Amino acid sequence: MPGPIEDRRCRAGALGHPLRRWLFPARVELDPLEPLRGAHVADLGAGIGYHVERLLERIGPTGRLYAVEPDPDHLTLLTERFGSDGRLVPLGRSANSVPEIPDAGVDRVLLSLVLCCVVDPGAVLDEGYRILAPGGRAVVTYPAWGIPTARRRRYRLTEERWARLVRRRPWLERSSERRFGVRRRVLEKPA
Repeated sequence: MPGPIEDRRCRAGALGHPLRRWLFPARVELDPLEPLRGAHVADLGAGIGYHVERLLERIGPTGRLYAVEPDPDHLTLLTERFGSDGRLVPLGRSANSVPEIPDAGVDRVLLSLVLCCVVDPGAVLDEGYRILAPGGRAVVTYPAWGIPTARRRRYRLTEERWARLVRRRPWLERSSERRFGVRRRVLEKPA
C-alpha cells in the first residue's frame, strides 16, 4: 500500500539551473507582478531565492519581502545569500498556512512553480488570497504539459482543475499565457 501523498521537493540545482535562467529570467514573472517601491510581497515557495534579488531591487528600501519555503535546506541557502537584508523575512513553513502574514498584509503574491508541487494547491491559492490586500495582484506559474507517472499526475494542473481552484475565491483573472511549456496566470483580488 502506498504511503501518504506528500508535497514534492525540487533539487536545489534545478531551482537555479542555467536553462531556467535563460528561458525564464526572473523579470518574466516579475514584470506582470508589477512589484512597486515600498510594496510588501510574499514569495510563496521561494526555493533557494531565485526571485529574491530582483524582488528586493523592485520593492526598494522601504518594502518587505516574505520568502516562504518549507524545505529547510533551500531556506538555508536562501538565508545564506540574502539573510542580512532587513527587508527579507524568511519563513520556514508550507505555503498553505502562513499565519505570520496578516490578512490583506501584502500587495503582491508570487506563486512560481509551486502549485504543481503541493498536495493541496487549493489551500495554497486560498492562502495567497487571504494575505493579499484588496486590489493586489498575484502571479501563478505551473507546468502546462502532462506529467507521465501516476504519482506525479496527482500534482498536474489541468484547465479544469485550475478553473475549480480559482472559483473557490472571487479572483479576477487578468491574463493567461503559455511559454515554453509553462502556464502563467495573473490574478487580482477585487478592490
